[in-house]
Amino acid sequence: MQITPDSLSCTRLDSKSVPHDMAVLLERYQAKLSARGFFISDDPNVTPWADESYLTAEDLANPDIAANVRAMRDTNELIYFIGHTDNGESFGIWRKDMPDDLNGCPPVTLDTEGQYEVYSSWAECLRMLLCDDPICDEIEKNTGKFPKPSIVPNDYRNERYELYLSQNDSGT
Repeated sequence: MQITPDSLSCTRLDSKSVPHDMAVLLERYQAKLSARGFFISDDPNVTPWADESYLTAEDLANPDIAANVRAMRDTNELIYFIGHTDNGESFGIWRKDMPDDLNGCPPVTLDTEGQYEVYSSWAECLRMLLCDDPICDEIEKNTGKFPKPSIVPNDYRNERYELYLSQNDSGT
């Protein structure tokens, strides 16, 4: 099923305009990317990045784990997640510096170990996720680069984690 910019805007981007580079991915490369295990989703029920079902009550009683869970939730609030890979990574747009103009927001991934990575372009992001597939060269020609953000997601998460840990308040 072809996802439209309007659908993605309504379901994943709080009705903000789809950034130019994301529109290019949707319009020109969506089927090719899906065939490679890179799935853009406008289904609000598909949220693998928010899955905490593996955590037990005992886990959440641990102040260290609880602080990390809260910090990750805070970090995820600053990402418009738009999809996932068949390997379990999630990807989206890091909007910490530009919450209203998404055209300047860089791509970000969240891996299965809870680590975030910001990329300078969608081509760079895809190279990492698709192991340098030739489609990345084509995408690079049709999309731009992004400025380095003032703070990257892992650093933001770590700041929040330290705050919550110092409060010793699980709050989950």
